[in-house]
Amino acid sequence: SVVGLQEDVWHHIACTFDDATNVKRIYIDGQQKAQVSNDDGPYSRAEGLSLGRDNQTWLGVLDELQVWHRA
Repeated sequence: SVVGLQEDVWHHIACTFDDATNVKRIYIDGQQKAQVSNDDGPYSRAEGLSLGRDNQTWLGVLDELQVWHRA
């Protein structure tokens, strides 16, 4: 989880997955904040990709959401 994001301010969050190395990276406002390497692929949850929640109530807005095949 990400702690310390200023509330009531827009943030740019990007996630990438490198298929050759199985590395996932998370960028917040242009700076890499997390990296993990595993064999689960782009996402590992059986129910698929979910955005804006993690079994909690999402209090916010997702704007200009895009999913790309390349980074």
